[in-house]
Amino acid sequence: MGACGSKRLEKVDLREHWLSRDDCLQSSGVVWKTGEEIEAAGRDCFPDDVMTCTIEKDLFKLWPVLSFMQGIGTLHQVDGRAIDLGRKIVHLLYELAKKPIAKNLVYHVDPGQEAVISFKGFNLDGAKLKITITSLPDNGELYQLSQVFSQYGYEPKREPQPITTVPTVITGSMNRAVFLRSIYGGPSLNSKYAEFRYTVSNANGETSAEAIVVITTNDALVTSTFDTGVENWSIVSNGVGQPVHQPISRGGLLSYYIYGLDKVIQRREDGDDGMRWYFLAPSKFLGNQWASYGGTLEFVLSSAEGSFDASNLNLQGRGNFVVIECNTCAQNAGVRLAMPLSKTFSYDGSTTQFRLPLNERAGWVKDPKNVLLTWQQPSQCEMVRVLSAISSLQILGDFTRGHESVALDTVSIKHGQGIPRACYTS
Repeated sequence: MGACGSKRLEKVDLREHWLSRDDCLQSSGVVWKTGEEIEAAGRDCFPDDVMTCTIEKDLFKLWPVLSFMQGIGTLHQVDGRAIDLGRKIVHLLYELAKKPIAKNLVYHVDPGQEAVISFKGFNLDGAKLKITITSLPDNGELYQLSQVFSQYGYEPKREPQPITTVPTVITGSMNRAVFLRSIYGGPSLNSKYAEFRYTVSNANGETSAEAIVVITTNDALVTSTFDTGVENWSIVSNGVGQPVHQPISRGGLLSYYIYGLDKVIQRREDGDDGMRWYFLAPSKFLGNQWASYGGTLEFVLSSAEGSFDASNLNLQGRGNFVVIECNTCAQNAGVRLAMPLSKTFSYDGSTTQFRLPLNERAGWVKDPKNVLLTWQQPSQCEMVRVLSAISSLQILGDFTRGHESVALDTVSIKHGQGIPRACYTS
C-alpha cells in the first residue's frame, strides 16, 4: 500500500472514546479507525509497511476517562508475524491516566442554611488527594470544617471565620468544607446562586484541571418566568424578531407569558409551511450548562389560535421540536442535537407542560450534516460536551401549515447528576 494510495482514516482522541477490539493503539496515544480494520501509523499518509491489526480480546476498560490494561493481547502484522505490544500499551496508558481529575459538583442550599461540601476526584492509584480552593464563591461564604466536626462529627460544623484568600488547601477530614448561604440577598430564585472552583493533587504533585462547584437556589439552574417581560427571548426563522409579552394569567400553567405569531406562511407544494419559526433562548441559557446532564429542560406551551388537527400539522407531525447547538464542539465544526416530535413529545395546541430529559437515551439525535444520512443518537460524552458549551437553544413554535399563535411560559433547565465519570478529561 503506497502513501499516495492510502486511505485517510478517522482520528480518534484516546481521552474521549472507549477502546474496543477494533482499535489499535499507537505510541502517540492516537487511534486510527476505519470501523472494520485498523491501519495504524503515526502519520496521516501511510507508508508501504503499514500495519493492519486486530485485537484478539478486549484489552481496555474505561477508568475514569482514560483506559488501562485488562489483559495482554496480540496484534498481527500483515505478513502474519505476531507482535506483543502489551508492555508498551500499559506504559502509555499509565502515563496518560496518572494525572488526577477533579469532579464538577452541584449543591442546593436554602437561604440561611449551610451545607457540607464533599470534594471529589479520581486518580489512577486511589491514593488520598489534596484539595485546593482556587476561587471563592461570588455569593455566600466557604469555611473550613471545625476540628470537632472534622474528627468527631459534632457541632459546630465550621470554623468561626470564612476562607478569604486563594489558593487555600482544604484541611477537613474526607476532603470536606462548609458553604453558608446568607438569608438575604443573592440572585433570584431558580438560578445559580454561586460558583467556585477547586483542584485535586496527588502525592506526586500532579494537579488536575479546575473543577466547578455550583450552588443553586433550587433544582433549576436557570429559568425564565416572563413575569416582567420577554427576558431577551426572540423568534427566529419567520422575520418576527421579538415575541409579545402577555402580562395576564390564563389559569393553571399559563400566567404572564410570551407568544409568537406567523408573520409569513410560505406554502410548499406538499402544503407544509416552509418557514417554521422557533423561540430562541437568551444568553443566560447558553454557555457551560454541564450540571444539566441527567436533568431536564422544562417549559409550557399553549395556543389560542390555529388548527392542530393531524391533517394540518407540518411534516405530518414530525420535525425537530427542540434544537440545541454547540458551535465549538467537534473541533469547532459544530454539533447540533434535536429532540424530534414523536408520540412521546407531540403538541396538540392545548396548554401542556413538557419535561425533556437531558441525556443521550431520551430520544435526542445528532445532525450528521449530510442529507443522505439519518440522524443518530449521540454518545454520552457528545451529549455532555454540547451541554457544556451551548451556543443556541430553540423551541418550536410553528406546528401547523396555517396561521397559529403559540405561547411559551416557565422555561427552565434543571440540574441532574452532572458529568459522568467517563466524560471527564484531565
